[in-house]
Amino acid sequence: MSGTMSRRGTASATGLSADVLVIGAGVTGGALACALAQAGVRVIAVDRDPPSVGVSFLSPVSRRLLEAVGVWDEVEAEAGAIRDLRVADGGSPLFLHVGQADTGGDPLAWSVESRVVRRALRRRMAALDTATLIAPAGVTSLRTEGDGAVVVLEDGRQVRGRLLVAADGRDSPTRAAAGIGVTRRASRRTAIVTTVAHGSPHEGVACEHFLAGGPLAVLPLAGDRSAILWTEDEERAATLVGLRDDAFLTELARHLDGRLGRLRSLGPRRADPLVVQVADRHVGRRLALVGDAAHAVPPVAGQGVTLGLRDAAILAELVVETSRLGLDVGDSPLLARYQRRRRGDTVATALLIDGVMRLFTSDRALPRLGRDIGLAVVNALPPLKQLCLRRVLEGPADLPRLMRGEAL
Repeated sequence: MSGTMSRRGTASATGLSADVLVIGAGVTGGALACALAQAGVRVIAVDRDPPSVGVSFLSPVSRRLLEAVGVWDEVEAEAGAIRDLRVADGGSPLFLHVGQADTGGDPLAWSVESRVVRRALRRRMAALDTATLIAPAGVTSLRTEGDGAVVVLEDGRQVRGRLLVAADGRDSPTRAAAGIGVTRRASRRTAIVTTVAHGSPHEGVACEHFLAGGPLAVLPLAGDRSAILWTEDEERAATLVGLRDDAFLTELARHLDGRLGRLRSLGPRRADPLVVQVADRHVGRRLALVGDAAHAVPPVAGQGVTLGLRDAAILAELVVETSRLGLDVGDSPLLARYQRRRRGDTVATALLIDGVMRLFTSDRALPRLGRDIGLAVVNALPPLKQLCLRRVLEGPADLPRLMRGEAL
């Protein structure tokens, strides 16, 4: 496939070269490319996929990163501010409620269609002199050499970088080509992702109901629109995806108890099999993994996007520091530091989300009682609620500079 290319990049007799070569320009890969380029690091991003159906849950630390790379204003214009979050377990009267009073009056988070973030990041790349975007373009082969990595595109062009970054998704061909395996647990559940319009305003309220098949999350978007992430067992999900729009909306409305009024479908429905997956290593020879290439988790509390953007922020910080010292950005010391900073957080988050999914999809009486009491206890104890909120929305205490709102 022949790709279109922006005007940046260093040409050579055999193709383009840069300091960092990013395979995959989605939310994580695009944010990384922008962060590096605006700090003066030459970066090439290669992407083959058009924007797909999806939603990004942007925590306050994710917002600060997008502000730092210069795209937040465009993203915010189409994002829905989450001012209240209500978590309930099926028909139980016990629940967890988090509001702006728990965050000092600021929104808890924002939700936005992923294509909006991708578009903003691509526009930002086009405005940066040290960034090159090649898209749509597929990769046919890659290899590492003594001083860098070489990627061959489907049109025959070669692209070179001192550091190769795999940001090409859960089934990352780049990770596979590097011989890095994954530890994976399939859940036999599928998440249905779609967008709806509704007759009643959402008022900035996000809901997550844990049903028998898994969580049903309703995330507010700009205007009277909401993103739906509905988890069910594989067979039930396949049936729901295959329904006509009116039948699907009838099923969805049944679980929403009429809260959003009359529903109207705004786009296709996508089915994503849910897995918890962590790469055995975050690094290889002149290679770093970020985003879903490094870890994939179910859509619980929006942790997938936050986790991926932490990868991008930390790797960008390390690369910029190394580059300014005049050192090789693809050398082993940098990669070892990245591995140390990301491995523990990734594994801990994956285990936590896997445990939450197991607990909240169990039909046994004792787990049901335990989770209902847990929600009620957290809701009743403000200090405990604040602790849980900080862990979900901010992550570990040692935030990278971009997530503190600082420039590199």
